[in-house]
Amino acid sequence: MAANSQTRYPAIVISQDFIPSSLLEGEVHAIGATMNSQIRKGQNLHESKLIQLEGLRDLNQLFQNPNSPDNLKFVGDIPGYTPGMTLLEYSDQVIQSMLVDAERFPIEVLKEFRIEITIWIYSLQMLLKVCAPVDADECKILSSLSDKYLYMREEIIKTTQKKMKTELGLPNE
Repeated sequence: MAANSQTRYPAIVISQDFIPSSLLEGEVHAIGATMNSQIRKGQNLHESKLIQLEGLRDLNQLFQNPNSPDNLKFVGDIPGYTPGMTLLEYSDQVIQSMLVDAERFPIEVLKEFRIEITIWIYSLQMLLKVCAPVDADECKILSSLSDKYLYMREEIIKTTQKKMKTELGLPNE
């Protein structure tokens, strides 16, 4: 499999003093709706969450397998992936690529994207509640992904605010 020719972003680094913004009312409602949907579908059940964790474990093992490029040949080029990447390295590429793409989104789309990211964070946090032992690779990945999505959410908030200031003719700092 040929190396992906797309931009390779550096690892996402989240500062120790990082504090995410408070949830907006729309995000709280979206979390409630997601929770209700998961309950109706049985996705809130412990067994269902364990199955999801097993899927994450399998995906992580695929990334750690030295034959991953051979195993992925049938899929074709995966945007942001280069052979030898770990799952977390790949997530950094995907998140940063999404942030670059988001700069072109209209404000209303950014607001919806923020809600979607908040739902992803909620879902990851629910999986973390059943993840054991906490030092297992998949638990560490879930925790890291949750943190990275919180970072992503903050970046979307910044992008939205910047676009709103621009539309209002206010200076961006």
